[in-house]
Amino acid sequence: PLRQRMGAVNTAFEGFAAPASPPRVAGHWPFVYPHARTPLQDAVMSDTTPGLVTVFGGSGFVGTQVVRALARQGWRVKVAVRRPNLAQDLRVNGDVGQIQPVRCDITRPADVESALKGSTAAVNLVGLLFEGPGGKFAKSHVEGGRTIAETCAAHGIARFVHISAI
Repeated sequence: PLRQRMGAVNTAFEGFAAPASPPRVAGHWPFVYPHARTPLQDAVMSDTTPGLVTVFGGSGFVGTQVVRALARQGWRVKVAVRRPNLAQDLRVNGDVGQIQPVRCDITRPADVESALKGSTAAVNLVGLLFEGPGGKFAKSHVEGGRTIAETCAAHGIARFVHISAI
């Protein structure tokens, strides 16, 4: 029933384009759809999305923008970070349940495998700008990137984007 109703509503709005400058009508503001959304776009999330993408380092400077862009395109996004409690603010960039922070340490193959479970694509944005007691360049940039790439290959994930901070 819900899918039938959604199909009818989407058909009704087919070809609809919001005016560039909406006219005011006697004190009422006209309803205009947000620029990056279609009417009732994600009512049935699993039927309308291009897939599930895991973004490693998605809470960083570049990562937040990548997560936002993927969500606008309709992807379901897992944000794999060391501290998911610090990445909860990313959830508001998508629909309910579309963006999900998950805990992952890229130096642990089991964590990477868990984060990639069910994904059809992966993006690695993990990067250190300086070494500290908790992180070394070689461990994060080389070994972590290798772990993600090898896990993607082992699980048949053909779409893998790696962006280095160095």
